Amino acid sequence: MPVVIKERNVSCIWGGTLTGILLTNDAIPTDKVNEKTIKIIGIHGWLDNLNSLLPVAQQLIERHSNYEIYLYDRAGHGFSSHLPQGFNYSAMHNLQDLRTVIQSLRWNKEQFSIIGHSYGAMLGTVYAASYSDEVLCLVAIDALLGASIPARLYWESTGFQIDSVLKYLNRTSNSYHEELTFEKAVESAKTSRANISDEAARLLTERLVRKDTNNKYYFTRDESLKLIPVFPYTKAMFQNILETMKASVLFIGATKPQWPHAHRSAELFKKNYPKFEMTLIDGPHHLHMTHVNEVAQRIEEFFDKYLEQTSPSKMITKLNIPCQWGGHLAGILLKNQSTIALGKTTKKFIGIHGWADNLNSLLPLAEKMLDRHPDYEIYLYDQPGHGFSDHPPKGIEYSYGENLRNLRTIIQTLAWNKEKFSIIGHCHGAHVALAYAAAYPEEISCLVAIDALIGSEKSTNSFWKTVASRIDKNIEHYNQPSKIHKKELTYEKAIEIIKSTRNGIDDKSAALLVERSVQRDKHNQLYFTPDEVLRNLIIMPISKSMAEEAVEQIQASLLYIGTTKPQWPSHRNLFQLLKQHNPNRISMIITKFDIQCIWGGTLTGVLLKNDATATADYGKKTIKIIGIHGWLDNLNSLLPLATQLIERHPNYEIYLYDRAGHGFSSHIPKGFEYSGTHNTQDLRTVILSLGWNKEKFAIIGHSYGASLGIVYASTFPDEVICDVAIDAVPRSECSSENYSQIYASRIDDSIAFHSKPARTFEADLTFDRALELTKLSRTGISDKAARLLTERLVRRDTNNKLHFTRDEALKILPLIPFTNNMFENMLERMKASMLFIGATKPQWPAPQKSIDLLKEQNANFEIVLIDGPHHLHMTHTNEVLVPIEKHFNKYLK
Repeated sequence: MPVVIKERNVSCIWGGTLTGILLTNDAIPTDKVNEKTIKIIGIHGWLDNLNSLLPVAQQLIERHSNYEIYLYDRAGHGFSSHLPQGFNYSAMHNLQDLRTVIQSLRWNKEQFSIIGHSYGAMLGTVYAASYSDEVLCLVAIDALLGASIPARLYWESTGFQIDSVLKYLNRTSNSYHEELTFEKAVESAKTSRANISDEAARLLTERLVRKDTNNKYYFTRDESLKLIPVFPYTKAMFQNILETMKASVLFIGATKPQWPHAHRSAELFKKNYPKFEMTLIDGPHHLHMTHVNEVAQRIEEFFDKYLEQTSPSKMITKLNIPCQWGGHLAGILLKNQSTIALGKTTKKFIGIHGWADNLNSLLPLAEKMLDRHPDYEIYLYDQPGHGFSDHPPKGIEYSYGENLRNLRTIIQTLAWNKEKFSIIGHCHGAHVALAYAAAYPEEISCLVAIDALIGSEKSTNSFWKTVASRIDKNIEHYNQPSKIHKKELTYEKAIEIIKSTRNGIDDKSAALLVERSVQRDKHNQLYFTPDEVLRNLIIMPISKSMAEEAVEQIQASLLYIGTTKPQWPSHRNLFQLLKQHNPNRISMIITKFDIQCIWGGTLTGVLLKNDATATADYGKKTIKIIGIHGWLDNLNSLLPLATQLIERHPNYEIYLYDRAGHGFSSHIPKGFEYSGTHNTQDLRTVILSLGWNKEKFAIIGHSYGASLGIVYASTFPDEVICDVAIDAVPRSECSSENYSQIYASRIDDSIAFHSKPARTFEADLTFDRALELTKLSRTGISDKAARLLTERLVRRDTNNKLHFTRDEALKILPLIPFTNNMFENMLERMKASMLFIGATKPQWPAPQKSIDLLKEQNANFEIVLIDGPHHLHMTHTNEVLVPIEKHFNKYLK
């Protein structure tokens, strides 16, 4: 099977570059298509280079099409940069570089394995202990980490090492007096590596030497490497490594090790580490180069035993599709393995990327969708002339007709034309999606158009004039000689080009696009894969009449997701056509709108508008409403209600946010409390950031959010016109007599809480487990409502593990309790009309005394009781909606 080797260098925070290569298999046999990609990193030994592990890596790749292996030259070795003079190649520095490599590959978000030789094996062990949740398997070839220093000599040893480093670095640099040749370098490699074969020594030497500007050979390694750093571990420190590490460990030892004590830690591993296996092979220290087959076979057995247990549910299958014009479209199919195994029906989606992008543009979105919805099945493909897909023959245009025919070919190949599916399109991909939905209206369930619509490019009057102009430019393009890139293209340069042509794109997204935007030619030079012809505009533009006809044909529901900073504003001109075609359908725009707080944190939020309001196409005055969720909930609590209000009232504008410590918002610093004052201050910051303090607005609050809304309406009475409190109002927590006693008690509770170690949640939290906990703590909530809340109650960490987002400190009661006098004073200041919507099955007894005070003090107070639980605004949305609409219609005039 063909092994593909791609250069993949990594930039380090200290300014240097680590040279490396990524090995993959280009052919995927039919019996392997559903296997998970197994990621492996190889770490070479002291004074070697990545070629040390190349033979074993190639054998593993040839035998396992789902393996992906990265090898790199450590700093000061091979073709990697040297550290600045005066700096030491310490164990910590090597560990930091290895971490940089892992993060650059983005493997820290999933699990991978390590194969290390000699010093590389010890470095791999330290990494596996330091980042224990990331490493599945560790293969240590002829070296094991152990306790190298007695505890009583630790600091003495440290001082000795410092002196040795200083003494060595103050010496005059060593220089070679004889002219170095490749053959002499090979002999040198053999002399310093006992029993290594000629072939292995020659392979190592390929990266041990280079030619300078005078065409003279020189050794590439840094002379400072002669200061061999030790891993200064005491017995206690080594014991901690054994207790911390989770990876399965295979030790492959040589019967003729280079150093007498190379295997002395094996017995400690055997006694103290249950997941340890050991194999001895009759060979020298570099047995992985001289006995490749034996070493590779043993690694295979080990990986087959331990890696199959960790196979994830998500499968990404390479699936290329042949087209009528002779080329292939490169694509991938994303599925959930458990869904297939159980024979469940899947909901099918196809993703179409934008102009000059590739399928990686939609990959992060597709992966998140599959993580949340196991019954989804998603196909992504590179459009012709993009990514790894073939280019059409010269002179063939990238027209809408050709794009539709290619998409139809894909649909028929997948056999999705026999059932309903949905399409997600970005930019030009959204144009193609809408055109397909118009051509085959009965096949499409839902359409998602990201930041582009198939709006009319030209009026009917100028249509043919535009066609003529584009034909002339097209012919002119083909009459020009092919463009030649004069400068050598690098991966970093490609990223910079991608960023410069895509406004606001971040480094991570640009790097993801570049992965399928460049390839290497037969001379190992990088080149861009997109067809130069893509620079030409499509000859036949979309006229207004064509767009109108397309809209009339589309039967699918349509979601448009637009950015506030579009690359091409004119692409929104289909809004009017959509509304004319379906006047009863309301288009809602949800904009992410986060707010910075004075304490340094961020409150995450969303602003909901009707597209008519957003595009200034509505005659009524905009009614501004802020929604405040309850304790331990998040903004999704009020999302169903807000969505319905926007759909029914185009002039409404609603802002929802996660309060501090909730949802995706920041936590306040440890030791500070989520007091009423702090929450009011944050709410004030939100209002000021929105600029709503200069006009009147309304508040809808649930539970604690209802109480907070009333506090704000009393604190800033001239700003709030209406206040809706769902199943809660402020209540008296104590009398003036026991105020200080309760205050003191809460202070003690707070100190005790913050003095405890942080709580750790169950190691393998799943979304379903979090969903179950959400339901248990919210009486009477429906599955749908609980799922919506849970979407912002959990998140994945850098190790791809789910964790609860809320701050545990939220469980502490505010230090200052609420007295009866405080509530009375509050009502005296409040000017807003107020609607209380109570549940017949409240989570806590209704504060009747507070409600009676509201009736007495507020002439515009109204009360409605609905048969439902505390979260009735989520379970009985339509019923809650009616009294809110009546109240707003009455008081917002």
